Amino acid sequence: MTKLYAGQTHHSEVAGVPKKFDLDTELRTAESICIATAFARESGWRIVRDAILDGAAHVRIVTGLYCCHTQPELLEEWQTITGRVKRPHFEARLHLHETDLNQELVFHPKVFIVSRPDRTCFAIVGSGNLTAGGLQTNVECALYTSEVAQVADLREWFEDAYERSTPLSPQIIDDYRLTYEAAKLPNRKIQSMQLVAEKKLRKAAQNSKRVDTLPDSQTLLLPLLQLLADDAEHSSKEIRERIKVQFNIAPQQLIPKSRNGVPVFHHNLALALAYLQGAPHGRTAAIDKVGKESYRITQHGKAILKRNPSALTIKDL
Repeated sequence: MTKLYAGQTHHSEVAGVPKKFDLDTELRTAESICIATAFARESGWRIVRDAILDGAAHVRIVTGLYCCHTQPELLEEWQTITGRVKRPHFEARLHLHETDLNQELVFHPKVFIVSRPDRTCFAIVGSGNLTAGGLQTNVECALYTSEVAQVADLREWFEDAYERSTPLSPQIIDDYRLTYEAAKLPNRKIQSMQLVAEKKLRKAAQNSKRVDTLPDSQTLLLPLLQLLADDAEHSSKEIRERIKVQFNIAPQQLIPKSRNGVPVFHHNLALALAYLQGAPHGRTAAIDKVGKESYRITQHGKAILKRNPSALTIKDL
């Protein structure tokens, strides 16, 4: 995998890129450039702008307005470039929503298609939009191909999308600007809600990971019985602390709670002690509870250990 643009904070990567590939150089020397993106922002355009405009390529861009993320200021710039005499063939268009069998179709591609003067060509298809995040800082993944048949298929797809798209005009941009401004606040709220949700989910995932690494009740059966093998009385507190040490239970692993509000580790330990006492179906007890919070091994428990088991399940008790 190769980063589309080198940088420590850049995470947009492309598979299959040739050695010494440089996108800026390719754009500057290209004969034609086709770009399709779900939405576009000035931050992404600035990254490729000089390389595209310094060259003499025939440039066509089709962008959607996905969630009103495309900036009207960028559309204005593109329209201005389109009208320049020095750029006789630069055109950017909008791909507006279409309906197929009463279903709204969302324009959501991310495609670069570049043809060189020597008639060779390549395409990059991936997840990143024409934004700084899509080209550099987001975690994005794309595939480079110079396979003639594949690039031809992509070009055919692009031609169809281009024909279905709408040329820019001052009226269209002004009309869209009203919607764009109205959508700013809701979009920010949604992004904020997403960040909060991701933070909560990350915490939940961490807690789940902690739970996954905790010994379950059946895993604890043999260690508990071995701990009590000396025929002495051991308090619940001592048992808990010694098992924590044996399994290297860290303080943060005691954070996850079971449904009754007790730490999962304590819950699993209590279940294991109950199983060893004969629960849930009146089995012969392998340990007895002596006093309020102390336990001692029984003759049955000693007999189980004499079998030298490598592990125990409830059925083994």
